[in-house]
Amino acid sequence: QLGTTDDCGFSPFEDDTSTGRDTAFAKIRSRVLGTRLASEILSQ
Repeated sequence: QLGTTDDCGFSPFEDDTSTGRDTAFAKIRSRVLGTRLASEILSQ
């Protein structure tokens, strides 16, 4: 099994509206795509 995690860095700014929801979801999407790529490479 392969899993990933990150320290998104958003926690200290939970009440800061300058960081948009789109940015947070883009980071999650990148992590998922990176995990998929690593899985494909490691399964060869």
